[in-house]
Amino acid sequence: MLRQSAAGGSAPHAGRTAKNEASAVPVANNNSEQINPTATATSEQGSHIATYNTYEILNEAIQGGELAPIAYIKFSYLRKLREKREPIPARQQLPPDAIFTGTVDSGVHVLILSYCWAERHHPDPQCKLMDDVCTFGEFLIESSGRKGGIKVNTSEKLTAERLLLFWDFASMHQDTEERRRTADETKAFNTGLKNFINVLYAHTKTHCLICSHAYRALQYCDSGWPHFEFAVSQLVKSTDLVTDLPTALQWLEAKRGDIDDNRTMKGMQTHVGRAARGLAPSPCLFDQEIV
Repeated sequence: MLRQSAAGGSAPHAGRTAKNEASAVPVANNNSEQINPTATATSEQGSHIATYNTYEILNEAIQGGELAPIAYIKFSYLRKLREKREPIPARQQLPPDAIFTGTVDSGVHVLILSYCWAERHHPDPQCKLMDDVCTFGEFLIESSGRKGGIKVNTSEKLTAERLLLFWDFASMHQDTEERRRTADETKAFNTGLKNFINVLYAHTKTHCLICSHAYRALQYCDSGWPHFEFAVSQLVKSTDLVTDLPTALQWLEAKRGDIDDNRTMKGMQTHVGRAARGLAPSPCLFDQEIV
């Protein structure tokens, strides 16, 4: 996936997936007592685990108003764009009501898109990916009221206002033909790359949507960014929170007109499970695969 760096080219992920950690080297406290290195390591391990299992970092990512590193897009806005056949705009061009400004908790469901840009200047100029994502999102909302459907706040039905998306082009400040990023926007973009991107794909409270059919010649599995995102999504997530979109859409088409009891989220998850899961490669193997 093409995500532009400050220099305008494709940019690699930051080397670390979480925020910069303090040194793990034991230091003396005010009583000249050595801190137990085992206890320090255990504490840091707990901090890393919390990064991928609590809502804290998902909320931290959207702090800062217009210069927040990340913006979550409301599905209700994407639905309007689809109706008007308008491509999704860059982050700087989003209307205020497109961006979620509340608290990320059990009251929302966050989709993280892993996909290939169709063209260098815009990831989805013909709205093909938007159509696919909206079809899936509408099913999430429709099936939410049925047994096994996605719920928010444990038991409430999912709505278009509570279904959120991370779509890189709209969620992070971009360099576009219409307008270059400002210095502050570039800083926010780089913060997003360094501190949050990897966490979004791996986090246990986000739903990674693997858009494995690319609307271009170079396909998903042959592309560095998507390959990386897929690998990260395999690390700690529940199987139910990684979905291969083309397989899901095939299932939906096959179930078109069927009774509601045969069109459940659980049924879809069972069907697409194998397509969306794989063993995460070791760092050495990953390096070999993307060369």
